[in-house]
Amino acid sequence: MDERRANASYRYYINLINKTVTLFEENYNYRTDRFKKGKDLTHRYTSYIETLNNGNHEKGK
Repeated sequence: MDERRANASYRYYINLINKTVTLFEENYNYRTDRFKKGKDLTHRYTSYIETLNNGNHEKGK
């Protein structure tokens, strides 16, 4: 995925009825000691998976 970060936390929702997975950044607020759902990253995830499925991830091909 683009903009990979070692310290990033992610949250995902799986909807079994619609058969969908949604991926979000997870933000932590140190003052309130709470997690909050951040930016929707689903489109980045799906484009990454499509790249893997098409074999475009291997260098030299």
